[in-house]
Parts: sequence; structure tokens; C-alpha cells
Amino acid sequence: MDHLLGTTVLSGHRLDSLVAVDDAVATFRALAPDGSIGTLRISLLIEVSDAQLESLPTELTRLARHAVGIQALLAPRAAGRVIVDNVPRLAMVHAGDPCPNLESRLQEGKPASIDSVLGLLEPIARALQALHDQGMVHGAVQPSALRFDVLGSDLSAFGWSDLAMGLQGPPGACHALSVSRRPPELSLPHPTAPTPETDTYALAWIVLELLLGKRVGSQDQTVLPEAKGHGLAPSIEAVLSEALHPQAQQRRLDPQTLLRKLSEARFEANRPAPAPADDPIPAPFTQPSKPEPAEVAPTPELSLFGQRRVTSTQEQTRVTAPTPAPLFRFDAPAPKRADAWFVYALVGLGALLLAGGVGSVFYYMSNASPKVAESTTSPSSSPPVLTVPTAAPTPPPPSSPPVLTAPTAAPTPPLVLPDAPQPLAQDSQEDASVPKLPAGPPSSEALAVYPEDASALVPVLADTVVFGTRDAPVTVVLFVDMRCPHSGSAQKAMSQLLAEYPSDVRLSIRHLPVDGAASETAAQIAVGSWALSGRKVFWDVFGTLTRHGDEREQDELLQWAEQAGADKQSLADTLRKGTYRSVVERDVNLAGQLMVRATPTFFINGIRLNGMPPQVKLQKVVQAERFAMMRSTPGGSSRYASRVLFNITAATDD
Repeated sequence: MDHLLGTTVLSGHRLDSLVAVDDAVATFRALAPDGSIGTLRISLLIEVSDAQLESLPTELTRLARHAVGIQALLAPRAAGRVIVDNVPRLAMVHAGDPCPNLESRLQEGKPASIDSVLGLLEPIARALQALHDQGMVHGAVQPSALRFDVLGSDLSAFGWSDLAMGLQGPPGACHALSVSRRPPELSLPHPTAPTPETDTYALAWIVLELLLGKRVGSQDQTVLPEAKGHGLAPSIEAVLSEALHPQAQQRRLDPQTLLRKLSEARFEANRPAPAPADDPIPAPFTQPSKPEPAEVAPTPELSLFGQRRVTSTQEQTRVTAPTPAPLFRFDAPAPKRADAWFVYALVGLGALLLAGGVGSVFYYMSNASPKVAESTTSPSSSPPVLTVPTAAPTPPPPSSPPVLTAPTAAPTPPLVLPDAPQPLAQDSQEDASVPKLPAGPPSSEALAVYPEDASALVPVLADTVVFGTRDAPVTVVLFVDMRCPHSGSAQKAMSQLLAEYPSDVRLSIRHLPVDGAASETAAQIAVGSWALSGRKVFWDVFGTLTRHGDEREQDELLQWAEQAGADKQSLADTLRKGTYRSVVERDVNLAGQLMVRATPTFFINGIRLNGMPPQVKLQKVVQAERFAMMRSTPGGSSRYASRVLFNITAATDD
């Protein structure tokens, strides 16, 4: 690989020095055109064809979006191919100097304490957890990807496994790592794709190596590290054994939970053994004679880490020999009288407040009940009569004597929505309600939105796709990518919620194409299907496009939309003219303001849920918001904006 030194690759990056090379990856120190230092990795097992090369910039843009805002995660700079021995190989550049890294630290052979390990890996665990919350996996956590310096620790190689899988499928993730660093699920004859449990396994492996101060396993063969047999504390061994389980389903720890349990195990390991019970205190002013030390047989006792050892006769004599009685016995000081009076004063004040509250309740109840007044012919001597206020009270005729009865309110005419818009020509009675989806009023989305909803921190607009009524206590704003399979799962979950809470849940769909030009085209097709054919066709197009997210060509996307019920020719005309591009751009700008980087993302009355949560969690949040909104202002005015402000403010305070 030395023949590549000094050459310029990948948008002007010059290879300065070769840092490391193994059976899968060659790592170089590279200089960018702006003079900054980067880490360039070249795969020795993954080839890149001409057709695959065109898709790398799009994939790199998608990966860079997921890395935005995550501290301790070095974002990818460039990706492409480098010719190695006349073969085009996958290459990728990340920010930051490749050295010093964990590999060089392990070569020093110095074990680290559990405290220093937790301090070094805490930023790494937070970065991995942020990726997992977005539905992403790092897949290449290894010592050479962890950088340590005076400013802290960083994690490199993000996206390396994703690009490898995009080129070769699940085997690509296996070829992206050296044989000695592959987890069990990537060492099978038919490897599976990396999962969040794969990152947890790799992090636990690094913890074990830092505690031992050396690499675990060989450099050229598959290794299954074990926590036992290295002399670690039993509590720490138990945590690492759970994270290093060969089966991914048995690793029930995420990266942050792993470090938290290790921290708890650290305190358990450092807890001293229980001291022997004190001898009874003899009577005051007595001095027992000191007995001669007796010969006691050695007996085993537990050491600090649970190992049994045998104490010597001299040690047992020192422990069991009675000590001279003290001349005086000092007990714990009694509480000060001033503290006691303070407690009594608080108790008395509480009793007074309780008595006052009970009295106020009885007084209110006695005055709130209507009093019956005796009728009399003298108007001047008649006591005041309590009457029920009505909307339009009618005075009694002057000729008839006053009758002391509560007048009834005038009959209320039936509620009629003024100037209600008529149904759209395209939105027929069948379109007004999506199958298995309770839609809003059959007229248009305008009746599903209050004007005040547009000013909320997470706005709901009348010219967006909205299902449900505007008086629904729970509003879900869902950001989706029409080519994202997880967005398709979100559609199914919302179908269940809308069917379960037909009058309590309102859904607003916003678009966030995160997978390049194909996703943006799919978003415009979805918006056009709604505008031209109504909500039912939009919902069918939504489900169809997410089920065929691997399609990238415009004609294929239009073909699937036509099968879902949309007008292919009309949609093609809108795409050519860019009719609905501004609608998609508006949603993308809103996603940027809300810092939404991945799909799906839920906002339930302002409560944010990233990724595709379990259905049970969605129902729990919806039910909690329903109960919270029961005490708010009744229908007839917008309650959504104030509730969103409350939830977002509460989340910020937390």
C-alpha cells in the first residue's frame, strides 16, 4: 500500500502516511484541500462498479444528515473508489486525525481503571444511542475507530458499514471489518445485517480490552471474547458477559445502559466486607480481665471479591479478643429542642390549613344550594328569589301574580356551520373517508383545522393532508419519507390509532425526503395524488410507495402510484412543471426548524418521538394526552397551539 502515498484521491485528499493495514481495511492519514487532516479508509475486499459509483454521493448525503448535531461522532466527508492493484475499491474519508486511537493505547499494555474507562466511553455511548434513536446502526465500532486526546474521545468510521452493505448486501458489513473484530452475527456463513445489539457487543469488547490493557484474541482469526477468567470483579464480569452474549437476542443492553450497569457494578465491587458485630458493652466502671489468646483453628472467610481465604490464628485472635470497656458510653445526641418545636409548629399549621379548607367546602356547599322563598302579595317585603339565569329571560305579565319558578331557556336552534365549503369535485363521498380510517368532515381539510393551529410551534395547515376533526384533543404531526419502509410502518400504526380513537385523534402528514432525488420525486407524487384525487388515493399511494422503496426511477414510481388509483398522466405533468415542489420544500424547511433529521418522526401534541416506537408506546402517549385535554376548554376554539407550547416547554425544562 506504500505506492499510494503522495497520490490525490476523493476530491483532492492527498495520502500522507499509512497508519494501519489488516486483512480488510487500509487506514491512511490524509490532507484535505483546505489543509485539515482526515482519516481515509480503503477496503481491500469490496469492489465498486461504475453503476454503484453513481449512488455513493446520495448515500453520503443521507449519512451526513443523520450525523448532524451528534457530538463525539465524526461525520463522513467524501466517499468513492480508489484503484488498488488495478481493482476499484471502496474508500471513505472522515474528519479528524486517525491517531492517537485506542489501538495504540492497547499496545502500551497498561490496564485502565473502571472509572477512567467509563469517562472515556461515555461520549461514545451517547453518540451510539443517538444513532439508534434514529433507526441507524454504526456497525464498525472497533479500537481503530476510537480517537482519544486531551479534548475527549471521538468515534470515526460512521457510514463505513452502511456503504459496504449498500454495495454487497449483509456480507458487505462483514467485509468492512477485520476477521478478528467481527461479532458472532457477522461471522456466520450467511451473515446478517448489523443491529444496535452489534454496537453494544463491540462497545463491551472495548471495555474488556481497556480493563485488561491488551487486545483480546488473535489478529488473524475470529474471536469470541469472554469476560470470565481475567480476574475481574464478579459484578463487572456479569454485566460484560450479558453484553458479550453470542446471540444478539440475549443482549438486552443498549450502550448507555451498559455503562450505567458497569457504574453500578463498580460500586458493588468496591463495597467493603461487613465488619464483625461489636461485643456487648459491659456494665459501667467494670474492667474485665484480658484473657490469654486462645489457639483457634483457621476458618475460611469471604474476601472483598467473593473469594474464600483462610485467616491466620493471629488474625482471628485479634478480631475476637474483647476490648476494654470504655469509662463512659456516648450515645447519639438527642435532637435539639428548637428542631422539635419547629416540627410541632409545621404540624399545627398543617392542621389549621386542613380545618380551614374543610370549613370553606361546607360554607360553599351551604350557600350554593337554592333557597325556597315564601310567596307574598307585598312586593316590598318579599325576600330575594334565586332564579336560574337564562339566555333570554322574559318578565312575567304585570296582571298576573309573580310565580317563583325557574324560567326555562329559549330553545336553541340546530348548529349550522356558516359558509361551509362544498365538497371538492375530486373528493367524492368515497374519497372523504379512507377505508378503515375515520376522515374529517366530508367537505375539505379546511374544516379539520382552526386558523390558530397555523401559529403553533408544530403547525397544522389547512392546505396539508389532515385526517380527523379540528376538535380532536390529540393531534399527531407525522414527518415521513415516501420511500422509507419505516414510514410505511408508521402509516399502519396510525391506521390503528385512528380506527381506535375516531373522534379523538387528528393526523397531519408532512414530507421529509431524506434519500435523495428519488424520495423528493415520491413526495411530489404523493402531494399531487392528494390534490388531484383526494385523501383516499393519497393514503393508498402512501402505502404503495413505502412498500416499494427500492424503486428510484420516476416512471416506476408513477407506475406504482397509478396502481394505487392516481392519475399517472396528470402526475407526470405536475412533476414536469414542478407544481408541488414548493409544498415539499415548505415541509423540509419546517423539519429543519424542528431539527427533524430522520423519518418517521412523530409530534403528538408537541411530544416528540423519533423513529418507529412500539404501538403500545404510541397508545400510551395518546391516552395520556386525551386525559390531559379533558379539563381544557371545550370545543369551539383551538386548544392545540397552547397544548403544544406547554409540552415543548415542559420537555425543555426537563
